[in-house]
Amino acid sequence: MVGRALQGAGAVSAAVTALISDLTRDSVRTKAMAMVGGSIGLMFALALVLSPLLAAWVGLSGIFGLTFALALAGIAVVLWVVPAEPAQQSNAPRGRPAELLQHKDLLRLNAGVFILHTVQMAMWVAVPALLVSAGLAKDGHTLTQLANRRLLLEHLDQAMGESKRSHHYGALIYLDLDNFKLLNDIHGHGMGDLLLIEVGSRLKGCVRGADTVARIGGDEFVVLLRTLPPQRDEACVQAIAVAEKIRGCLAERYVLRSAPDASAIEHACTASIGVALFCGRDETADSLMQRADQAMYQAKENGRNRVQLALTAKK
Repeated sequence: MVGRALQGAGAVSAAVTALISDLTRDSVRTKAMAMVGGSIGLMFALALVLSPLLAAWVGLSGIFGLTFALALAGIAVVLWVVPAEPAQQSNAPRGRPAELLQHKDLLRLNAGVFILHTVQMAMWVAVPALLVSAGLAKDGHTLTQLANRRLLLEHLDQAMGESKRSHHYGALIYLDLDNFKLLNDIHGHGMGDLLLIEVGSRLKGCVRGADTVARIGGDEFVVLLRTLPPQRDEACVQAIAVAEKIRGCLAERYVLRSAPDASAIEHACTASIGVALFCGRDETADSLMQRADQAMYQAKENGRNRVQLALTAKK
């Protein structure tokens, strides 16, 4: 949507530039183009300052309404200055800047360019900001109220930094639901969403407040464990214990209702889990995620509903 708005503003601006070429002599065309450039530059400065304030004042629906009105006004201005017949050389502006400012057609063209690029900037600055505030691009999933991939990677980077300073281990638990697609196919995506919400709630009940629970895909979740013991063997035991606790909790039967008075649907859903330990910044976050992911797939291949420890990172 925003991209289409940018394309439209650019296309009409190109048409305005072509009209300026028809309305000016060769000797003053560069100065006329400079006037248009000045209008666009002034618009960028004003829009960057005013768009956030305008977004806070009129809201998302107001931004769309105002954008529509400004777009129509900009097009009307451009159409208004299209000459009925080719401009005569005797009416073309002279070479001095002061005389360019007295040329009404050029001033109207500049007004059209200014309005159209204001529309462009409003879409570029204000709309994304409002989408964020509306919850459509937050650092968490609105369905499960869990962290998303971006926030998980931020927390993982922080955990790796803490681990490097303290020499304590951390762990990444990567899990995938085994029978999720079956529920979606039989009962619809609404029931699937209810299951995901319940899975998120159970995961948060299995870990500490300092740990991070994230949903990074349709039925894929990641748990980040911080501050495990500095001895690898002890850290491994604790991480596996948490993963087994998660596995057992998620394997308990689910009772799902689409509404309080609706009939209940029981569903059995297990999880395949991969566990990868880390200490400091001996590997990248992507490498750690890949090791945990591979361990999860190994757990699936070994029969599902089990925990698999990842191989040690290659140095």
